Amino acid sequence: MEKHILELEASGTSFNGHISLEDNALELAIEETYQATGGKWKPWAKNARSLRIGEIILIVDSDTVVPEVS
Repeated sequence: MEKHILELEASGTSFNGHISLEDNALELAIEETYQATGGKWKPWAKNARSLRIGEIILIVDSDTVVPEVS
């Protein structure tokens, strides 16, 4: 996704108010993955703005146990 963000930023494309740069890049990444699988699997992904937090991504699912700080 970062590759697509950099490409969109470099292209200077303007975006309308309801689709962010990150969401646009996510759609490109989804399409790239779909094409790479020969059109068999299209990934599901939404809310790209919450993904772009820098170099670290924290994934927490329903059974993740977060230790308490004493």
